[in-house]
Amino acid sequence: MTSADSTTALPSSQLGLRRIFLVFVAVTLLCAAAASLSRGIWLDEFWSRHNANPSASWSELAQRWLNDPHPLLPNLLYRLVLAAAGDSIGWSRILLNAPAMLALCAATLFFHQRSRTSHPFYIVLAILLISLPSFIDSFSNLRSYLWQICWVGIVAQFLFFTLTESFDEGGEPQAQASASQAAPLVLGMIAIFVSINLHFLGGAVISVAIVLLLGHLLRRREWRPFGSIAAAAALAWLAILIQAALQYRNVARNLDFNWIATSTSDALAAFAGAIGMIVIVSPIAAWLAVFGRATHAGDDPAIAASERDFIRLLLLALGLSALLLLALNSLKPVVVDRYLLGWQVLACAIVAAAAARALAASRLLFGSFVLVAALFVLGATIHFARAKAWHAGRDHIAATVRACPSTKVYAMSPWRLGNARQSRLAAFESPVFADAYRQLARQGGFTLSILPDAQTLIPVGGACPTLLWVEHAGPGSTPDVVLRAARIGFPAGTRLNMFKSQSGFVLSAQFRRGHHPVSL
Repeated sequence: MTSADSTTALPSSQLGLRRIFLVFVAVTLLCAAAASLSRGIWLDEFWSRHNANPSASWSELAQRWLNDPHPLLPNLLYRLVLAAAGDSIGWSRILLNAPAMLALCAATLFFHQRSRTSHPFYIVLAILLISLPSFIDSFSNLRSYLWQICWVGIVAQFLFFTLTESFDEGGEPQAQASASQAAPLVLGMIAIFVSINLHFLGGAVISVAIVLLLGHLLRRREWRPFGSIAAAAALAWLAILIQAALQYRNVARNLDFNWIATSTSDALAAFAGAIGMIVIVSPIAAWLAVFGRATHAGDDPAIAASERDFIRLLLLALGLSALLLLALNSLKPVVVDRYLLGWQVLACAIVAAAAARALAASRLLFGSFVLVAALFVLGATIHFARAKAWHAGRDHIAATVRACPSTKVYAMSPWRLGNARQSRLAAFESPVFADAYRQLARQGGFTLSILPDAQTLIPVGGACPTLLWVEHAGPGSTPDVVLRAARIGFPAGTRLNMFKSQSGFVLSAQFRRGHHPVSL
């Protein structure tokens, strides 16, 4: 059967898989939107707003982008989204991330429809990716993480399509790619370029996989896909190298302090955690990937051989890219969980390739697989929708000001609490903190003052308390610990309380009964 035939006469079982997938996607999209509208904001999202402020000129934005340790593409995306969504963080997240999710889902149906065998790999991989807690987490963030998950997922689907569809039924290379393969090739080229230009570390992981694929195609003498993929990769690498060259001097000057403190053992734990999460969210697929292939590998020798090629290629890519990131981390810590999303996607692709046909062969197994995935989507939605982040401090202060309108509010950068308070990075980030506090204060209906670096005594007076707001910092055990670390204080005779949230704290200072305000 040709690829064209398979698109017009899909078996009822394959149509059933696609219908289930579409329902699953629709439910997930609603859940992700709900989490986006409910979740609180945090520092990195304020960085997105700072680097893409629609009120700034393009020359100002270009200067900010040259100082940002990320590729230019995400900042351009933020700029387009913020111009459309305005001040709403929830709608900004939806406008940014819904297109990426829809792109993954469209690519899934696209590849599945054009597969000669209607291979279930594409649908299984997409469901597996969407079920990861990091998917809802990334969707409800004004950052490029969901774009990385989705576009690396499309790259993985393209790799699988290339390896399984570029041979005829006898297993020999085709003399010419059919016209129906031109569109998948174009989609793959776009996905390669986008995925490499979303994140420097994630791009390195994808680059390793692309190099291995090119080596495989070269060995097989498949010149058309080799040339197209090599051209797309070369263009992506050229773009990322130019950006790195333009940004390096500014970024090296500003990042004189590394906030990442990942040891080699911590990095290894992060890689193990990425694998472990796949097993947790999809134990059925993980079990079948390890123990179920002997039963289902012999259905079609050519397809089975291509699956093995794909799995071996990605296993090698995972190993080599992990060694590369560990080597970089030993020189300067760079590995954190959210920087391994692309790596985790490739690991998911291995599981999906090894388990997809066994899952699709059983309604019970596939239904259980989707049910477990849906439960994890629901759980992640509830968890992240309830994460108030910086909104918790804003709401606490707003309630205090409503109860006592003359309350004075100060805010402070958390850099003041640490040894790097005098670093260039602290100064570089100071305007972002100031803008963030002011934006949240406007939303909460109160005004605040940014505590000057030179100020060591915070005045307290009147019947209402004085508040000190600090976000993106783990609160100390007591107010006294915080004050000593920040080298600040309140007048004698004040009573101190601390409101703690997951992302920061608010110190409240008020004169004890019987004491009088000190003239300052």
